[in-house]
Amino acid sequence: MAPKQKRQRTTGKALDMNNYMNWGVTQLRHALAGIGLVTSPTFPLATLRKLYSDNVVNVSRNAARPVAQPLDRPTTVST
Repeated sequence: MAPKQKRQRTTGKALDMNNYMNWGVTQLRHALAGIGLVTSPTFPLATLRKLYSDNVVNVSRNAARPVAQPLDRPTTVST
């Protein structure tokens, strides 16, 4: 027989509560309600995480990207 492996316990300090992937259903619902999204009480945790990711995380990432500025003069290509 193979030796039994002990399961490692995680304490509350091991989880980073700033990461939305560690949030519970209630905390995700409150965060989504804070940005104006009303969610169904039957949505599972995975769906709430996807909604949060699509509407909060990805929006903030896109806002951090610089927007291309238009050129003052037309672009020409010489050959």
